[in-house]
Amino acid sequence: MKNKFMIDKSLIQTALGVEKAGMAIRNARLVNVLTEEIYPADVAIKGQRIAYVGDISHCTGPETVVIDAKGKYIVPGLIDPHIHPEACKVPLTRLAQAMLPRGTTTIFAGLDDYWSLFGIDGVRFALDEAKKTPLRVIYHPYSRVPVTGFDPASTVAHEFGSEAIKKVLDWPETVGPMDMVIDWILGFDKDMHESMRAVQERGLLVHGHDTFEVGPRMQAFLTTGIRSDHVPFAVEEALQKLRAGMWVMFCDSPIARIMPDVIRALTETKISTRHATFCIDDMDSRDLFDPGHIDHQIRTAIASGLNPIQAVQMATLNAAECHRMDHVIGSIAPGRSADILVVGDLIRFTIEMVVSQGELVVDGGKLLKELEVPKYPSCFFNTVKLTREVTPDDLVMKTDGQAKQVKAIALHIPPYNPMRFKKEVTLKVINGEVQPDPENDILYCAMVERHRRTGNIGLGLINGFNLNGGTIATSVMVPSNNITCLGSNKQDMAFAIKRVAKMGGGQVAVRDGKVIAEIPLPIGGILADVSSEEMADMERKLTDVVHSWGCPMPRPFFFLMFLEIVPLPDYALTEYGVAEFKTLKYIDTITEVIK
Repeated sequence: MKNKFMIDKSLIQTALGVEKAGMAIRNARLVNVLTEEIYPADVAIKGQRIAYVGDISHCTGPETVVIDAKGKYIVPGLIDPHIHPEACKVPLTRLAQAMLPRGTTTIFAGLDDYWSLFGIDGVRFALDEAKKTPLRVIYHPYSRVPVTGFDPASTVAHEFGSEAIKKVLDWPETVGPMDMVIDWILGFDKDMHESMRAVQERGLLVHGHDTFEVGPRMQAFLTTGIRSDHVPFAVEEALQKLRAGMWVMFCDSPIARIMPDVIRALTETKISTRHATFCIDDMDSRDLFDPGHIDHQIRTAIASGLNPIQAVQMATLNAAECHRMDHVIGSIAPGRSADILVVGDLIRFTIEMVVSQGELVVDGGKLLKELEVPKYPSCFFNTVKLTREVTPDDLVMKTDGQAKQVKAIALHIPPYNPMRFKKEVTLKVINGEVQPDPENDILYCAMVERHRRTGNIGLGLINGFNLNGGTIATSVMVPSNNITCLGSNKQDMAFAIKRVAKMGGGQVAVRDGKVIAEIPLPIGGILADVSSEEMADMERKLTDVVHSWGCPMPRPFFFLMFLEIVPLPDYALTEYGVAEFKTLKYIDTITEVIK
């Protein structure tokens, strides 16, 4: 992000006492993340920035608005250095309304779904929308859309590659890209390398995606200038990356509650935490309220044995330094943005007040101002475009009409992370149609292209959801947002896909030809202009229905959302069928026909 915090005469004059501060925080205990100390200090604010920290009597006057911290802690505003905010299914204004009371004042957002659905103009609209809120949204562009990395790639409405990266890198809100995939970089993918050159020529940073990687491949990745990786799944992985100089973003997300285990890389070894930070990556709206955002990461880390000052430091200064923006955000110090939280209990991290960019926006845990929701462009709506209505016969695997059985590969998804592993199964065949096996949790899965009317429908077999005769469908899929449906009844599956299309996108649970619960998402098929509270309530109701069927996934739609991402081991499903991560090729899931 370009430094918009230039030299300011008024700020200098306030620090010297010539001018008076517009706002002051008094009677506070400063959590100084720069020196890892806690001590009494007051803060003088001029405009959007901090003018002075310490004894501020010389730079305050009768017109200064005073916030009495009453002996409570003040910490910097929290920073999420890696997030895909569209996963919350609400636009950025609605997201700001929910994030600010949780103490989040800055997010580094990929906005990859905005690009894939609405193109460069959609991303520009989102960033301009965010500017009208107190939440600072920094554009951290996704590496490529589609992310598949081999042909045929998933169909999206708008592609994003090196030429697009070059256009947005010069925007004032842009930092270097996120999620540069190790396999594409070490595989000398021409377009990815061109993107990296464009970024590095501008002096910006490149952030990676190399989950599970350690040893030679990880270190080779670092030689390219990769800055960070997010969401390590193992202690040894986190340790190796930190020791090699990579910034590591720890996460406790709705699909991987792994923080208490992985944070042991810091708590048990007592190594420096200065290259470690937190991120959420993806979350539902409901997570903003229970258990929370970065504030939850802090509480979880402290409960797992991390020093509270270091936990706060990871969520603020470290996150800013990871993106080389600590001159703007991340600490309570002169010249920095006045992003300050008043916290009652540091261990439980109870946030009572939030000052964002010099404005008191939260008091008593409540947002103090209404944020105006913009009118969204017409091109954001009616984005589900199918060649024709999908029929039940489109959704079944077909084989030799004389076959009695087939041996096949199903994608097993465990209930603790969204990876897909090989499961060999034997299935019945009736009149050439491969039959699902709901009793043993082998379900049909179909991905229906919905952007360019190609008519493509990818089919696969999924294990792990245990829907027991139920059907779910969604148009929220990373990164293509094609319609994906999972079930064992082809009639219900076709009905569910039709319902998602009729809503203009959304998520639905269907049983016996009836909609049991649904979430309409008319903005691009991924968002709805409702409050985060309303969205959270719909998410809970939909999830409760699927859980009532016996699904063990904590967040069924979340686990389904990642099914298309080829860089996640070991298999993926796209509109063209099942792709293998190891070979980067599409495979035939039927391995043997038995007559």
